[in-house]
Amino acid sequence: MAVQRNLSLLARQLDVAARERARSSRWNLLVPTLSAGASLAQTYPASAGLGVGLEASLGLSAASSYRMRDAVLAYEAGFLDLQTARRQLERDVRISFYSLIVGRRRAELAEQSIETSQRRLEIARQNFELGRVSELDLLNVQVALENLRPALAQARLDYQIEEMRFKDFLGLDAAREITLAGSLEPASGQAGLDGLLRLADGSPQIQAFLRQRLILSNQKKLAVTEEFAPVLSLSYSYDPVESWSAHSFRLGLAVPLDSWIPRSQGRLRVKEIEDSLARLELELASARRQLEIQVRSLALGLSKSQTGMEAGQKNVELAGKAYELAEREYRAGLVDLLTVLEAYDRLQEAQLDRLAESFSYQVGLLNLAFLLDIAPTDW
Repeated sequence: MAVQRNLSLLARQLDVAARERARSSRWNLLVPTLSAGASLAQTYPASAGLGVGLEASLGLSAASSYRMRDAVLAYEAGFLDLQTARRQLERDVRISFYSLIVGRRRAELAEQSIETSQRRLEIARQNFELGRVSELDLLNVQVALENLRPALAQARLDYQIEEMRFKDFLGLDAAREITLAGSLEPASGQAGLDGLLRLADGSPQIQAFLRQRLILSNQKKLAVTEEFAPVLSLSYSYDPVESWSAHSFRLGLAVPLDSWIPRSQGRLRVKEIEDSLARLELELASARRQLEIQVRSLALGLSKSQTGMEAGQKNVELAGKAYELAEREYRAGLVDLLTVLEAYDRLQEAQLDRLAESFSYQVGLLNLAFLLDIAPTDW
């Protein structure tokens, strides 16, 4: 849905369509220019004369092939940008969806904590009326309850904001109701760091630099041929009025001379493109280095998240056992209901911590897959 309805992506598609038209019509450079005209001439003391004619002209040079090549490269660069934008949108939609799952669970836990705190306040009031606790203890329970309300409001606000971002990615109206269906289950397995680094040249970022290098190289060849190569011109004209010379054919060859002058505009243009190529090579080397740092950082983050998920799973198991034990003791009359509720809250918090760690892992996985232009399941 996001690919068909996202406004930003639709704008990019229009740009690529325009470049496609330019690419498919690049052969128009070899189509002659046609013109027709009529003229009325008055000569003295002779009589007036009417002239009509048809003319076709065509200019040919080595630059024509580079102009056509430039249209092809521009389309390929635009198409590559569109594919990158699509993959980025798919990544952002997935991350936003996972954020909604975590945000919804966080809001549910905040609501549950308030319910538990309200139950704790009721018990504290009963104990205060019976003289078992002091008024200070009762006030502390009330303060703890009120401190939980801003957290719930913030959790709901964060969820609403993320929901609006998610709808925007999908091209949906902000007022439209949506229902989440799914879970956050991280993929298993991870490739070695060396294997990931070998995929670096497939990164959209690196591919964009390589594509730009091709474009600049072609533009340099175009500039050289435009400024130094001769131009062959062909023209044909037909004038039915002048019967003695109705057909006229002309062939010409023009050689530019100003470009051979030192520091001429043509030479400066070529030099500027060469400077752009040199800067691009430096930027490409820097981009490769930064990409390696990003890959290493994400791989380390994934390793940390895997460790955190394992620890989180153990905490969930321990909190689950503590909750089961509290329930058994409550049924046996050994503990009160508040102890059971608190044990249940700790279990929910442990589950949320594990879910948050799974979210971090999944986000890192999606970012790394986007960075290297691979599917998360490929490694």
